[in-house]
Amino acid sequence: MISTNRHLVFIEAKLGSDISMCTTYDPCRNQLIRNIDCLLECAAGREPMFWMLVRDSGPRRAYCQLVDAYRTNLETLVAELPHCDPRDLRKIAQNISVIRWQDIAGSLLEVANTDSAEVSNVKQELKRRVWA
Repeated sequence: MISTNRHLVFIEAKLGSDISMCTTYDPCRNQLIRNIDCLLECAAGREPMFWMLVRDSGPRRAYCQLVDAYRTNLETLVAELPHCDPRDLRKIAQNISVIRWQDIAGSLLEVANTDSAEVSNVKQELKRRVWA
């Protein structure tokens, strides 16, 4: 979570797995909807944003399909979260993103140009996990 006076960002991070299509306490809701519902509950007047950090952004991933559906068809979000204000759901639809780990890691690797053993080890581990 990233929290400021103006914004609240919930982040779901996935390295290799897809999202769960049902959750433990509400098997009719997928993991994205559960997170969006919690985000809206906590936003308290701030701009709500939801980001997925993922290794793979291919069209076969459920999170990519759902993010696309939520972005392009507000009625999908309204149907899944009928207790939420449609104006808030419209904000979510505008602020939902899929971000690849390698895009973030690439920038971090460029900035971290120290030759220390610790930085070198972190770079190697990041490369192993993100580009595996």
